[in-house]
Amino acid sequence: NTAGACVDKAPLKREGDWLLAPLIATLRHLHSVWAVRAQLSEPLQSALEMSGLEVAVMLGGGRGVVLEQKASAIEAGEYHDIDGVSSACLRNWMNGLRDNAYGFLALCFDSITASQELTGMLIAAIADPAILAVMDGKHVRMLIRHVLQPLVRYECADSTRAVLGQIFRALLPHMHARLIKGWAA
Repeated sequence: NTAGACVDKAPLKREGDWLLAPLIATLRHLHSVWAVRAQLSEPLQSALEMSGLEVAVMLGGGRGVVLEQKASAIEAGEYHDIDGVSSACLRNWMNGLRDNAYGFLALCFDSITASQELTGMLIAAIADPAILAVMDGKHVRMLIRHVLQPLVRYECADSTRAVLGQIFRALLPHMHARLIKGWAA
């Protein structure tokens, strides 16, 4: 990265700093649900699965696929998240929380790396090998695509490189093992 590629995020600094510790803790708890997945009740088990619409929107698929998935989600009654406690409602709530947390983290990374405590919390939330080992591949891809890729592209500070190094130390061997397992199948 060059110095010109750095993005000025000053507008978020004042409003965002107070939120970072609870947000990272919430994200860690949300990721921890994967570690106890086998013990969850059925609505929560289903809530961890990605819907067709979410896969199309978050992992790509083009406008036509997104519109098609949205129409089928509306027909199935899974698009709205206010109609009670169903797996679709829980999935929408959990996914919305995760997606917004990922987006906010990507925009406030310079504030996180300025604090040793926040840096440790972020590494624990994102790079826990026990959670990565059981987290669904699509969710790991989203973590990489929506948090780590923007950081690699736009963050320039040495502290950012050090934090990314710690995250990648846990993530890359895990992804290597997943690739080998996928190729062997």
